Amino acid sequence: MYISQNAAGTSDGSSCINARSAAWFNESTNWGTGAGQMGPGDVVHLCGTISSSLRVHGSGQSGSPITIYFEPGASISMPVCPGYLTGCL
Repeated sequence: MYISQNAAGTSDGSSCINARSAAWFNESTNWGTGAGQMGPGDVVHLCGTISSSLRVHGSGQSGSPITIYFEPGASISMPVCPGYLTGCL
């Protein structure tokens, strides 16, 4: 799944050009094991500069982690994760 600050292209998450938004990433309903959800064994690719917090609502399993990968040139520029957010990146 590819994530950028704002949805781009078709917003289907298939590439940085078609990334889903950081807001989509932060919705708990998009985390799980169903089609189109993020869950154990998935790789999340971060694209461009992300200036909002990213809240992780799922976890991997033994031998099947959720991996967060920074695409070349990607960064998170948010100065601090708000204290009320748990699982915040």
